[in-house]
Amino acid sequence: MTSTHSRGRTLMKTKTCAVCVVLLIFATIGLAQAPQMPAQGPEIKGLQYYIGTWRSEYDLKPGPMGAGGKVTAVDQSQMMPGGFFVETRTDGKGAMGVLKRLAIMGYDAAENVYT
Repeated sequence: MTSTHSRGRTLMKTKTCAVCVVLLIFATIGLAQAPQMPAQGPEIKGLQYYIGTWRSEYDLKPGPMGAGGKVTAVDQSQMMPGGFFVETRTDGKGAMGVLKRLAIMGYDAAENVYT
């Protein structure tokens, strides 16, 4: 009985090790296949026009949001990691005080519009 019990334990250990090796192989294959980034279309490349530092000065007309007046601002735009969106940070001042803004621009291929 002891040798049968011992053989059974050995067989169970062998099966367990084989399952672990197979799982390790599949995990390694899964990690090795990194997802591919989609290619940038011409619409995305069109966003590169906005990259850089832009200085602006304009007059706001009075309206429901305030008295209006002269506004000066500096926009600093850069491509975000991955290259599919442009991040623009704006700092400025006007009649209503300090202006700070963050804008993200991209392209929605499903709707065929820039966002």
